[in-house]
Amino acid sequence: MLAVPIASHTFASIKWNVDEINQLDRDTRETLTMCRSLHPNASVQRLYLPRREGSRGLINIEWLHNRLVIGAVYQIRRSSDPLMCMVREAEMDGTQGSFLLKAAVGACQALKIPFDAAPASRKKDNILEKPKQELKTLLKRAVCQHLKEEHLQKPMYGQYFNLVSEQGLSPELSFSYLTSPTLYSETEGYITAVQDGVFHTLEYAKRVLEMPLGHTGCRACRTHEETVMHLLSACPRYAWHEYKIDEQSIAPHQVRDPEAVITNDRCKMYWNFSFSTTTQLPHKPDLVILDSLEKKMCLIEMSCPADTNIANKQDEKIRKYKDLMYDFKNTYKEYEIIFISIIVGVMGGTKSNIAAQLGKIKIIKSKNIKGLINQCKNTSFLDRSVSSDLTRLGTPQLKARHSDC
Repeated sequence: MLAVPIASHTFASIKWNVDEINQLDRDTRETLTMCRSLHPNASVQRLYLPRREGSRGLINIEWLHNRLVIGAVYQIRRSSDPLMCMVREAEMDGTQGSFLLKAAVGACQALKIPFDAAPASRKKDNILEKPKQELKTLLKRAVCQHLKEEHLQKPMYGQYFNLVSEQGLSPELSFSYLTSPTLYSETEGYITAVQDGVFHTLEYAKRVLEMPLGHTGCRACRTHEETVMHLLSACPRYAWHEYKIDEQSIAPHQVRDPEAVITNDRCKMYWNFSFSTTTQLPHKPDLVILDSLEKKMCLIEMSCPADTNIANKQDEKIRKYKDLMYDFKNTYKEYEIIFISIIVGVMGGTKSNIAAQLGKIKIIKSKNIKGLINQCKNTSFLDRSVSSDLTRLGTPQLKARHSDC
């Protein structure tokens, strides 16, 4: 990326061939693949979208060139400098050697933006009539929208983005792991490759690579289709041991194999503790925090289901422990009983209310909530991938660095 300013300085003064610009982008992707930071079959468009949009925020040289060319035409059209007027006349007349106007028109047509470089044109929707700062913002948004539409039009690559939208998940929180400063680039590439669905499962090999396979059943359980989502969340072989252990990783502070009861001057924390109840009820919640200072008792349930099952799992947890909460209200009358469900999808999908749920735990500072959500997602996803042997299916060029945990 340090070389980008050097190349971009020449975009408005030297005519670049489209193939030359695309070759720069290809060389960058090849380097990322060699460094195990990009799956060779991953979505190209997703690499260049902003991180807040669920992508990796790399600069696309082609669209940077187009934006700078449009900006140069904007400056030339508005300038009153004699030399700039000569350049404007040469561009409008199509003099030999002129290229800015033609490149700007092509870029605007690709982005579906109204463009008219004629000096007499005063159309309100013409981008050359916009203020400079508004023009920059408009171009960036148009490029992002164009790349996102191309990404979503591909059935395999766009399936996770469509899932987030269909299931009512929060895009900001579901993709917030990409803003984590502690995430290795190899791990970013691994997670995005899984979300793009390009891992070499048997179903992928048959349907996408068109390999002559007679059976695409899971090699672990032999009963269901071998898909990424099946291996991460639905394989019976891993359900009773590995998946349960992985759900510990989304606990606050990621305590592994803690003691059943931990106390300090303010709180008591019960981890997988069997409470005595007046009737036969589900009596072993994942975590209970008894805050003697705030006089609050937080009953916390955690789960890491398939991203398509987050809403159902949340409702299931509420129904399951409704009677236990009623029993606690009678037993701990001086305490306020609060039920908190922390549900994180196996691919990182989360509901928008997860921050509010964590905010109910007063011992967690509000400024640490977003970072905690990212840690929960990264750790649970990587643990689930390792325990379900998903990393074994990755290409030799791409493996997760589990030290991110």
